[in-house]
Amino acid sequence: MSRIRQGSAWRDLDAWAKGSLILLTLLALPLAILIVNNLNASFGLDRSVYEHLAQIARLYDGDPLYAPLSFEFNVITYTPFYWWVCSLVWRAFGPGFLSPQLVSLLASLVFFFFAARWVWLETSRDLLLTTFSLLLLVMVSLLTGFWLFMIHVDALHFALVMAGFYCLRRLERSSLVWAAWWLSLGALTKQTGLAYVAAAGCFALLRAPRKALWFVVPALVVTGGGLAFLQLQSGGLFYDIVVSQNQGPLWEMSRLLNEVWSAQFLGQAGILLLFTLWPLVSAKGLAEAWRGVLTPEHVMAAAGMLVASLAQPKFGSGNNHAVIAFAGLIICGLKGVQAAGRAFSEPAAARRFQALAILIPAVAFLIPAWQEGARRYIDRNDRATYAQIADVFRRGPTILYHFPYITRSFGHPEGGHHGNENCRWLDGRWTYQNKPDFLNVPYREQRYDYVILGASTIDQADPTIQAIMENYSIAGTLPPHPTRPNTLMLRYPIYILRANRMAR
Repeated sequence: MSRIRQGSAWRDLDAWAKGSLILLTLLALPLAILIVNNLNASFGLDRSVYEHLAQIARLYDGDPLYAPLSFEFNVITYTPFYWWVCSLVWRAFGPGFLSPQLVSLLASLVFFFFAARWVWLETSRDLLLTTFSLLLLVMVSLLTGFWLFMIHVDALHFALVMAGFYCLRRLERSSLVWAAWWLSLGALTKQTGLAYVAAAGCFALLRAPRKALWFVVPALVVTGGGLAFLQLQSGGLFYDIVVSQNQGPLWEMSRLLNEVWSAQFLGQAGILLLFTLWPLVSAKGLAEAWRGVLTPEHVMAAAGMLVASLAQPKFGSGNNHAVIAFAGLIICGLKGVQAAGRAFSEPAAARRFQALAILIPAVAFLIPAWQEGARRYIDRNDRATYAQIADVFRRGPTILYHFPYITRSFGHPEGGHHGNENCRWLDGRWTYQNKPDFLNVPYREQRYDYVILGASTIDQADPTIQAIMENYSIAGTLPPHPTRPNTLMLRYPIYILRANRMAR
């Protein structure tokens, strides 16, 4: 069998491969337009952006983060490392909408760098496979919640987890310490990172038992010490908020089969999952098969799939939980595609086989990813809606319900929280039985001149909505987005309500 020349440089590629790379580059160009478009906007179209800004502002002001629910503040159920980093950036450059986005964008670039370098090294510096890995990861970033430069914990969490598992490629003392450090910070950014710390610890114990303490001890110190500090600093509220509140919402187990496995792992990533199993298929014995799958990339993929299976079915959770699984499947799958291609005697045939194998997931990801990306493009209609909302805030004290922090951006005290998970869930049932009345009192007393309600946030069973409707009257309506209605919260119909006292 002749040796297949690896595509380690542009000159090593045939015309078909070069054409594929050019096409892939052109497909990625719209992403740059999308990034510039969103970074130029000083507002967000969904609630989560403002929820995270509220956490950053809390740390920036020097107030305790994990505090009891109040009308002025509601902590959301994540660990705080991303917010802490952003608050430091605010201290250096001043508060604003842009810098937290840049933190996420920089973290995303780190995530892409380590993933692409991983493929580059595992495929003997194959340019085509490495480029395909970047394309697939870009598609994943669009498809799984648009975390690429969003004000959210996800991008930093993914970057830290990827860096940690990458360090495990070398089982040396320094690499194990660095892996423990990055993965522990990943857990302190998003609590699902604890699963990755545990998976990496098991990997270290199995592959390098004599050196495993160089991972285990730093991981226990950083992760355990960090969580213990948060628990003590909050007077015990940290556990109640981050763990107990997350146990309230219903787990929709049908999503495990229909969404997590059927649509994602066996659907979009099905061919990658198949080639991830190549070490088992090609092994000549159990020992060789075990060595083939006991790798950092396989452990990362398996841990990511476990996290998605456990966390994504929760009501309100998104497919962002599957990102690490997708990344691991991309690395393992492309490695398997290259290994399978070696069965061909002709280099050209091997190349075409590899390209065909990876074009299948590229197409599976491409269409839904760019559909999601198109939804996130902020156009003149979005800007006009936000300008009209801003005009209401300038008239007097105003609340945009479900959008905390936005009041602060217009110079008013923060408010408009809908409450925490315990306010809406009881024993897996959607109910407002536990919602405290102090969240409704300001509306009952008509402390605000105007209340803005998006149609997506109106639940007639919500006692706060009831208090608003009883004491405020509709003074105007903003129509839904003309071409993408009801895709994001500010693209639903929006109602401007005026306090009844103002009509007297």
